[in-house]
Amino acid sequence: MELKDLLVTPVWLIIIYGVAFVIRRRLSDPVTRKYFIPALTVRLMGAIGMGLIYQFYYDGGDTFNFFTHGSQYIWEAWKDSPLKAIKLIFADGQHHADTFVYSSQIWYYRDLPSYFVVRVVAVLDLLTFHTYSATACLFATISCMGLCSMFRSFYQL
Repeated sequence: MELKDLLVTPVWLIIIYGVAFVIRRRLSDPVTRKYFIPALTVRLMGAIGMGLIYQFYYDGGDTFNFFTHGSQYIWEAWKDSPLKAIKLIFADGQHHADTFVYSSQIWYYRDLPSYFVVRVVAVLDLLTFHTYSATACLFATISCMGLCSMFRSFYQL
């Protein structure tokens, strides 16, 4: 965890909750409305809590590896040249001369299913300035949106 996490994550939490309160009226009825924000809160707390456990108890894990040994190099490429980062995001798993200095350090570069996760994380990192906790919150929000959609589908049956 860095100082950046303590600055960027609260901003994203305000944005996430602001959007959630706005769309809650459209996505739920009076019965389900009371569960919308608590469900999102549990998801966000779980994302931050899991990140803290993986960092301070386990000293790593898949989520940290995707972040530190994957998207970090795409973030560094973005700072060097946004075009290189875009090439890495859309790469086919083959090393190219102009991005080799970055792609050779990404653990999952040649494993395309795992590299897909790195790509998604890298895109979210561009929005969160490569901040683990804020990126985890965005993943939790996306996940919560999917679960809410699935719940609504079953609820309407």
